[in-house]
Amino acid sequence: TGLLREMKDDEDFCNSLPLASVSGTVIYFLRGTPLAGRALLKTGTTKSVVGYAGYVQGTDNHTYSVVLIVNNSTEQLTIQRKNIEKMFNLLIP
Repeated sequence: TGLLREMKDDEDFCNSLPLASVSGTVIYFLRGTPLAGRALLKTGTTKSVVGYAGYVQGTDNHTYSVVLIVNNSTEQLTIQRKNIEKMFNLLIP
């Protein structure tokens, strides 16, 4: 998150991140939640790791840098993503 904090004002970097519920690999992520359209996130997925990193605009008008990684989960990827969505919505006001 330290690197994300340093890059928060870099327009080219921020523009390279897809907007949740709107574009890219996060077009379906956070859809129908209060955070839809308010998260710029990069995803990463391998056989046993799922990760999200980027920025989320809270309802308190604060921009949060976030990194969330799930390692070695036995759950299906769709269930992992739903659980990650729940975590984002619980953690970001």
